[in-house]
Amino acid sequence: MNPEEFESLSSEEQIKIFHKSSFKEKGELILHSHHPEALTHSLSQEELYLTTREMDIEERSEIIRFASRPQLYFVTDVDCWEKDRISTSGFTTWMEILLKSGDHQLLAWLTGMDYETIVAGLKRMIRVEKPEREYAMDDVLGDVPYFTIDNYYFIFVKEEQLETMRRTFEILFENYRGRYVALLEGVLSEIEDDLEEEAYQKREQRLAERGFPEPEIAHRIYRPMTPEEFRESPLKSKEGDKAEGAIVSEVSLPPNYLRMWSENRLFLDDVLLSLRGEEIEIQEGIQEELAWLSNKTIACEGLVFSSEENVKRGVERARNFVNLGLEIVSGKDLEVAKKIVKTRWLENIFRVGAGALIPLREKSMKLVRILWKGDQEGFLRFLDSPYGSILKGLLLRVPDHYDDQEKNNLDHLRDFRTAEDIQKDEHSLEQIRLVMTFLSKRFPVLWNDVLNGRGPESLFQLLGTLYAQFVLWGQVKNHVLSSQEVIQFIRSAFDPEGARRVLKHEMKKKFMDTFFNEEDQNSLKSFWGIIFSEMEDELGRLNIEKGLRPEYIGILSVASGTKPATKKIEKRKKKKLSGSTN
Repeated sequence: MNPEEFESLSSEEQIKIFHKSSFKEKGELILHSHHPEALTHSLSQEELYLTTREMDIEERSEIIRFASRPQLYFVTDVDCWEKDRISTSGFTTWMEILLKSGDHQLLAWLTGMDYETIVAGLKRMIRVEKPEREYAMDDVLGDVPYFTIDNYYFIFVKEEQLETMRRTFEILFENYRGRYVALLEGVLSEIEDDLEEEAYQKREQRLAERGFPEPEIAHRIYRPMTPEEFRESPLKSKEGDKAEGAIVSEVSLPPNYLRMWSENRLFLDDVLLSLRGEEIEIQEGIQEELAWLSNKTIACEGLVFSSEENVKRGVERARNFVNLGLEIVSGKDLEVAKKIVKTRWLENIFRVGAGALIPLREKSMKLVRILWKGDQEGFLRFLDSPYGSILKGLLLRVPDHYDDQEKNNLDHLRDFRTAEDIQKDEHSLEQIRLVMTFLSKRFPVLWNDVLNGRGPESLFQLLGTLYAQFVLWGQVKNHVLSSQEVIQFIRSAFDPEGARRVLKHEMKKKFMDTFFNEEDQNSLKSFWGIIFSEMEDELGRLNIEKGLRPEYIGILSVASGTKPATKKIEKRKKKKLSGSTN
């Protein structure tokens, strides 16, 4: 919506539009609102930061002039620090923003922010002297830019920061002389390292109250919890109680992340919707717990507010893992789930979800160790999509799930969301195990060549070649075909169907019956379905009467002067696991 249209709306209409808008749009809307202060205060501390972080100094100042003190403190805690040290550039920019936002906001921050943070930051910008004798003035002052307001404290500062610091201390001197003296005495006498450590501890305490503890502490949310341990975990002291450390201040609002970014409908959403008939305290308590968990997932990466996308990922993970844990402990029974979220801490439900992924990761690592001598990178290169991406996701510290509909990741990886996601990946791991076991036991010499880099470069290429040799001779001779043998295979294995060829169903069935029992055939149906589909895509339209170009064939290992094509074709990434051998 353009600013002119927004200005023409009533206050009630402006509020509705505002809370549905992106953070980038919110900043523009505040400046065209009938009540900019009310809209600014309706944002949580985190949301105000995200709204203003990409603006220039002038634009940020226009918004910051309406901010509450807790909002000012949060921006300080995020922008003015680099890990456990004050950021000189961040602090300098923040002082400029405050000065431009008006005397009221500057004074609110100078008198309300903790003494240690202000003095630690000022010590990065200024030096203070109090010459005791008039004749010693020239020796003390020298040629460095300085100013004095009272002819008692002399403040030395870089040329580019001179006007900012001069005006800041003039305003402070005129309004709060005691604070003026305290800050300058602090810059003059405090030990910098000790002061900065105290400031850092206060910052960490404030952030922890918003669900942003230190990364080491935040990572505790990933401590696995089994369903049995969950049943023995403490109950909330009363329904709707707030988690320890949750956001509780009436003037310090929880972020509205959850409503903004709930794109994927989950079982959790059905549960929350069913709670609308409950007491408002219960609903608000659960929302605050979710917000707190979201912030903790962000804190695990070191309070990464570098982009809205980073924050969004943290929010999504909190929702996804709570949903996963809730499905596990409730069996997707709505009434059971309602009772659980009302009486149990959401962090423990999150931990059940996170804990359910540990066996998948351990099983994946075991497969790499046993089947590929522990060489993760080599194994992932050998596996074709989607199986390479599936295993790659499961080997991450916090495992990811492969989803061919996921467009925000090159490997199509996303958070686990549901118990069904776990079942799918368990099935995929079992498929990998069955195929690798089949190869190593049935064709040990060939498999040894593959492990030592002398065979086909990908799994599908190896299996496709084995199938072709079975069709040609009823047995496997080696792992390479000649161009003439490929042509012979195409003539033997395919039937015409319109303008293309399709693999003969009876030949596929004979191959599967020869090498796999009925149970394994059912398990591997989608796996071999991808290979057979790829064969039809690559070979079904070739004009073999004109000869063969081996370098363009990836599903078979073909001997020629050109190295056989590697099976890393992008379209395979889009193949669904529901492919069939039929």
